Amino acid sequence: MYRTLLLGFCLIVSTQSFATIYKWVDKNGNVSFGQTRPADKSIVTQEISVKSTRVVVTEKKQVSLKISEDELIKANSEREAARDKTLQAKAAKKIAQERCDGAKKALAQLDVGGNRLYKDSEGNYSRLDEEKRSQQRQGLNTFIDKNCR
Repeated sequence: MYRTLLLGFCLIVSTQSFATIYKWVDKNGNVSFGQTRPADKSIVTQEISVKSTRVVVTEKKQVSLKISEDELIKANSEREAARDKTLQAKAAKKIAQERCDGAKKALAQLDVGGNRLYKDSEGNYSRLDEEKRSQQRQGLNTFIDKNCR
């Protein structure tokens, strides 16, 4: 535990320290840089202090980031629109399937029903004669042929 804390403290202190860089020109006219002074004390050195490594975001990068952000927003909205369209298509398909199943069930009941009482849209019960039963059967078959196949 103690070693871990000591190591963490050393790492924090080492990243917070400021580096000093020395610049000098030797006898041959070569410019050199180093973290320590040259061994020859007659050479004049100049200290260059590096206090931070701040990243500067230029205006060009900001414009590029804004364009990237706009592209992401556009892509997300297109993806949401496609998802909504897919969900609407699935819902429409489900409704159509339910209508087809209802029509097939009504046709089966009409064929098997015999002399049953049928409820109309107003809630009244009546028996269908052969002509009305034939018309209903024809209408249901037409609906099934048109919408369910």
